[in-house]
Amino acid sequence: MVPFTHKYADKAWIEFEKDKTGGFAPVGLTIIANIPLARASSGYQASRVIELENAAVAYAKKLGVPVTFRSES
Repeated sequence: MVPFTHKYADKAWIEFEKDKTGGFAPVGLTIIANIPLARASSGYQASRVIELENAAVAYAKKLGVPVTFRSES
């Protein structure tokens, strides 16, 4: 499985849970952004947030899992 990387993401990880067969299945994707997500209301900052969201959602869709965003700033 290729890890999620993006220029606006400091960290990203896939969460796994044990499935019925004893193996592990992905259940979620968590992204720690290196840009402030809450204050990105318009302009350049908002376009960076949208770029990160689009990339993360596309990756999570391939895995069939929801995505969670967090910001350290």
